[in-house]
Amino acid sequence: MFAFFQAFITIVTALSPVDLAKALSSVLSIPPLKLDTSGRYEGDKVYVTTCFGLEFELLKDDPPMATYHLVVSSNVDDFDLDGSQPRIDGTAYVLKLLKRGGIDAAPRDPKLLYHD
Repeated sequence: MFAFFQAFITIVTALSPVDLAKALSSVLSIPPLKLDTSGRYEGDKVYVTTCFGLEFELLKDDPPMATYHLVVSSNVDDFDLDGSQPRIDGTAYVLKLLKRGGIDAAPRDPKLLYHD
């Protein structure tokens, strides 16, 4: 049985989106995060990659917030997940990796999350 993995992270940095995407790819040992050009995100500048069935999405928060958010989640389409699978909150794990790599990060404030 599969489980749905998700992690919601807020990142505080003075890095540009391109430089942060490079740093995250290095720290997390994932393929390069690249600016999405598919139109999937309706005009938002989102840096994306996939690795081991997980989607990584990096997006700069709207002003006045000077932060970014990183979402790591199971690729629902790849695994034909229907929502009945248990959820694994991987936030603590991803935070540990980021902090070990020197990236200032924290769990995302639940009030800022999109809800189903």
